[in-house]
Amino acid sequence: MQGQKERDQCYKPILEELNSLFPSRCNKRPPTCLVPGAGLGRLALEISCLGFVSQGNEFSYYMMICSSFILNQTQNTGEWTVYPWIHSNCNSLSDSDQLRPVSFPDIHPASEGLLKDSPCVVVTLLKSIVIQVK
Repeated sequence: MQGQKERDQCYKPILEELNSLFPSRCNKRPPTCLVPGAGLGRLALEISCLGFVSQGNEFSYYMMICSSFILNQTQNTGEWTVYPWIHSNCNSLSDSDQLRPVSFPDIHPASEGLLKDSPCVVVTLLKSIVIQVK
């Protein structure tokens, strides 16, 4: 899985801390977690998979549009492919490095128990993503 090692380094301490602070969570009234600087919403999704209501705030509308697309329009894992290094040969040892594809997402949000209507992307002054697993 591409990026798993990097996500584990960044997200694992946060997820472990949330698990230690809220060891028993109930579905009727799950705890809520705010994720500032949510980016594409991956950390908010990971937190929601633990049984939290997760709200990710993001300043950039570009990130919000992309996260909305990934979270709401994805039908399968690995459905979308991009070539992020195609326009730059910096740090590329060969053409194959530059032409390497990246497929995403590596988990399908609906397969993690998200409701069809959720995650909903609320574009307000706060520019928030609210994710809840049922």
